[in-house]
Amino acid sequence: MRGVWLRHELATRHQRLLRLETHAQDDTVALSDEQIRLLERHSCEFRMRHVEVSAPGELLNQDTFYWGTLKGVGKIYVQVVVDAFCSLAFAKVYTSKMPITAAELLYDRVLPFYEALGVPVQAVLTDNGREFCGRAERHPYELLLALHAS
Repeated sequence: MRGVWLRHELATRHQRLLRLETHAQDDTVALSDEQIRLLERHSCEFRMRHVEVSAPGELLNQDTFYWGTLKGVGKIYVQVVVDAFCSLAFAKVYTSKMPITAAELLYDRVLPFYEALGVPVQAVLTDNGREFCGRAERHPYELLLALHAS
């Protein structure tokens, strides 16, 4: 395999990525307005492909990602919050995927940052995973959102 890559000047990862980029540019097809309208009419996912946000703090996106496993520690997760307006991101690493970790990131880093700037946080979008949803009267994340909304 290496010999084939060398003959075609693809020995390094960088060379392969550059070749892939060049190939993709040559094969990129621009959709017409009619094709876009047809796709929007028949595909919910295509219709919802973009979110318009006009100010910082208007919409924050939060999710939990499995990052890997560390010997002696176990599973590692990362909580991420991204502002949809400016792509400003906050992240924190945890050893569990619990509701308290999702609430802690908002409480510890995100909300104080926006409060210091005087920018109100209007909405937080999640994937409705167990760390974000539950009984409103007992779920840590739901309690934090209710406390912040009032």
